Amino acid sequence: MADNDQQQDERCVTVIFNPKSGQEDPEQRKAGISEALAAHGYTCQYVVTTPEQGAQHYATEALRHSADVLAVSGGDGTVVEAMSALIGT
Repeated sequence: MADNDQQQDERCVTVIFNPKSGQEDPEQRKAGISEALAAHGYTCQYVVTTPEQGAQHYATEALRHSADVLAVSGGDGTVVEAMSALIGT
């Protein structure tokens, strides 16, 4: 059972994060996401979108690196862009 507990502790969510989305302070949004996921045994790794590196790029990279779980924090455009990389996987 200890091995299973260790696996639980190592679960990491890769969060594709658009800091321009929403009206709340981006750092407050990150803190809220981290707290909510930590309550369920997850750690977070944030990748922040820019005009040059969008959500599709980061979703593709997450797949390539076998991310445990992928989440998106952004508006409709960010979500659609990230999901377009996941179609057919």
